[in-house]
Amino acid sequence: MFSGYTALALAPALPATTLAENCYSNMFQGCASLKISSTKTGSYQYSWRIPTSGTGTIAGGWNLSMFSGTGGTFTSNPSINTTYYLENPPIV
Repeated sequence: MFSGYTALALAPALPATTLAENCYSNMFQGCASLKISSTKTGSYQYSWRIPTSGTGTIAGGWNLSMFSGTGGTFTSNPSINTTYYLENPPIV
């Protein structure tokens, strides 16, 4: 969806609770201005999770390379129902 958009610095809220196969794979790949961390520290102060609230269920490959090439300290595949932290507030 946003792959390769290097100026993207804000992540949208992702409220879907049932994730289809490959639904978010490569979504932010190469978005170097998007900064995500697995811990709330320093400039990473804004909570962000998939789904936004509640409990999500997944299908295969939903998260592959989702944060690859982003500019934060967390660039791995995210886990469902886990809070991450953004440098900028998410778009609701």
